[in-house]
Amino acid sequence: GLTIFNTLYILIRILITTFCFKRQCDEPAVEVDPSLGMRLDLMGNQEYLEKLRALRAGPAYRPLRHSQIIERKRKVEKSLAWKRLLEFLFILLIYNLVFFNAMNRWSESDFYTSQHLKTLIEKDVTSLTRLKSLDGFFKRVLSSVFAKTEWYNAKPTSKAGDRFEKSGWVADYASRMIGVVQLRQKRSLTVNCMPKLLRDLFPHWTCVPMLARETEDVNNYDIGWSILTEDISKTFTSPWIHQSKTVRSAAVHYALNGYHYSTSGYVVNLGRNQLSTLKILGKMDDGGWISKLTRVVFIDNCVFNPNTGKLSLISICLQIRPTTGIDHSIQILSASAAYDDSQFGFWIFLFVILTVYLTTLCISIIQNGTIFFSSFWNYLDLVIVFLSAACLLCSMADVLYMVFSLEDHLDTGREDFYTHGWLGYHDNIYKSMYILLVMCCSTRLFKHLMITLQVVPILRTLHAVSIPIYKILVLVLPILYLQFKVLEVLLFNPQLTIGRFPLVNKVDLEKYTKQFVFPERKFVPFLYCQFCTIVIAIFTVLIAYHYRIERNRLAPHHDGHDIVQVLRWRICGQKRRLRGGSDLSANAPTACSGKINDFKGALRYCNKAYQHQHANCYINLAKSSSDFSSPSPDRKERVDFPQDIELLKS
Repeated sequence: GLTIFNTLYILIRILITTFCFKRQCDEPAVEVDPSLGMRLDLMGNQEYLEKLRALRAGPAYRPLRHSQIIERKRKVEKSLAWKRLLEFLFILLIYNLVFFNAMNRWSESDFYTSQHLKTLIEKDVTSLTRLKSLDGFFKRVLSSVFAKTEWYNAKPTSKAGDRFEKSGWVADYASRMIGVVQLRQKRSLTVNCMPKLLRDLFPHWTCVPMLARETEDVNNYDIGWSILTEDISKTFTSPWIHQSKTVRSAAVHYALNGYHYSTSGYVVNLGRNQLSTLKILGKMDDGGWISKLTRVVFIDNCVFNPNTGKLSLISICLQIRPTTGIDHSIQILSASAAYDDSQFGFWIFLFVILTVYLTTLCISIIQNGTIFFSSFWNYLDLVIVFLSAACLLCSMADVLYMVFSLEDHLDTGREDFYTHGWLGYHDNIYKSMYILLVMCCSTRLFKHLMITLQVVPILRTLHAVSIPIYKILVLVLPILYLQFKVLEVLLFNPQLTIGRFPLVNKVDLEKYTKQFVFPERKFVPFLYCQFCTIVIAIFTVLIAYHYRIERNRLAPHHDGHDIVQVLRWRICGQKRRLRGGSDLSANAPTACSGKINDFKGALRYCNKAYQHQHANCYINLAKSSSDFSSPSPDRKERVDFPQDIELLKS
């Protein structure tokens, strides 16, 4: 979504620029009359000044052309402020998206949590040696283990964690089971095992072959693997009805000895508690759900790790062999959300959007030439774009390498993805690219944040009285540093262990996470960083609205942004000059600019001695500011300084 918005924003800017340029080319050139106040060389041109004074003698005179220019300038400045705000939010979303992807890809705590679950499961699965021991395993081990861990959404982790910490497979320190356990099996068809020349002589000599795509049973049956009758309904939950696809997030299960299986088969869902699970297992045992034609049995369940916000699908594969017994393997597939078929279309769309973005960027470089490379921020934009493209291409290369090169000789589990895959050989390069991308986005984010902070009236006023800028940096640097530090730990530290606080055990993060660790809660770095991102976004929007409200309240008809500029406008008589009542002699701007320092000095003196010398302060201000009024000798204007002081106090 961020890439889509950013690309649409760039395309809209290109279209608007092209339309405005074409409109300017189509319009005829307009000659500016010097009498309308459009001349810039006012100083030293006495003839022009005399003509201008004569034109402004009328009370209804108004420099219309000049007012239009001021109005256009105000609109342009307003649009630029909103563009800066939008660009800042875009960069903020880029930074958040990069952090999200990097954390999901290299969450070491999630990886070691899955391996810990795998170790716990293997202790019970190793007792399976023969086909007859499957029924006892289902009734004794499987039902009791999963019944001890309740539904995750039923009770909070803080209450259920201490009770179920050491009770079974999915009750370790950092994982909770989601949903129910699913049993799935694949069956083989009976075929004539004799050679082709002897099949006619021995037509009833049948056997059960090895499971393959040609010999897999995909037929629908009635209860007890009997022939399907016409009156039975083909329900989705029937254990004797073949299902083509059961789990969308796992396309293939890689088992031992180079075998890989799809997610189709005959499926039965167990109950949510031990009693209902035993009833379902009893009906399956009476109907003979496990038979001599069963070749592979899968035990699938889903667990949730709240420390990383990820779901893991634990799939136990039991390969039944008539001669060697049962071979078991365990595969753990992790995902941040449930995948579906639309992901492929999403990646294609993302690739197209990135191509369009690069094309427009190249066109801009060609049109501007060397001017494009005159700014450091343009270089930074190029680095961000090319790093994003490199990370995306590396991800695609990794997936393609896994699909085409490792299809036949993958052995087992999630480790193969890191051992045999492209990512396993180039892990440090991959992580370095993501770190550089985060650093570039952080630099760009900091630049936009500083530009946005400068429009706040109080900060502009503090800057006018020489307040150091490091006090502004205190608001921004801690949030960015904490986000980057957590990201760095997640990417580069392989010593994360399993525990109630996996990021605090052996990572030496106590000084960063001590204030976020609670007795009954888990440290959730991803949620905390999301919270920081939301706070920054809300803060940016609030200061933008605050700037707009303050500007309209203080100076609704001028371009001033703070109180000092408003007072300067009022004392110098700019309102009266625009109405046509002031005199624009050559000495007036000089006189006005020459008294600014005196006015600032009197203003500082007034602020220091305001509580003790009210009357003297007003007199000093009046004396120091008397020359700011109109230099015309025949008209004298009374300046209301107490009202200005009240405005300054507010």
